[in-house]
Amino acid sequence: MRIRSMLATAAVAASTIIGFAAPAQAADLPNQNIRGQWCTNITQIGAKDTASAAGVTALTVRQYKAVCNGSWKNFANIFVWEQFHAKGFAYNASAGVLVADSTSASGWREGVNRDREVFSEPVSSIAYCTRGMGKIRFHQGGTWKESGLGLSSRVC
Repeated sequence: MRIRSMLATAAVAASTIIGFAAPAQAADLPNQNIRGQWCTNITQIGAKDTASAAGVTALTVRQYKAVCNGSWKNFANIFVWEQFHAKGFAYNASAGVLVADSTSASGWREGVNRDREVFSEPVSSIAYCTRGMGKIRFHQGGTWKESGLGLSSRVC
């Protein structure tokens, strides 16, 4: 166990020295307020996805289920990678939940300028197939552009 811990520490140190971002890990979240709703039992569902913008991996999107204000709900989370953030663009990250076969996201929320983590509204969609969805709108070269679309795996 001690060797494994030392190897993990060395890998993180090496990635920091070389300048690579450590890969985003799947993780459950602690109990917290998500967009005004107290949520507990927060568990990631499905596989995360990444999307690119301006020539780099720019975001990770995940979907979660949780008990929010007393009932099971889904919400999405987007996290902006340091390598994109460091480019200095003005940007807004957005997250939402695709429910069933909808082509528009429920609970869609856009963060404020350069906000690296955004949560969608928790939505009452636990009985349906869902996907977390996220993207970044950014200002580059005098025009507003959009990242690729991040879509977590479909969970039914």
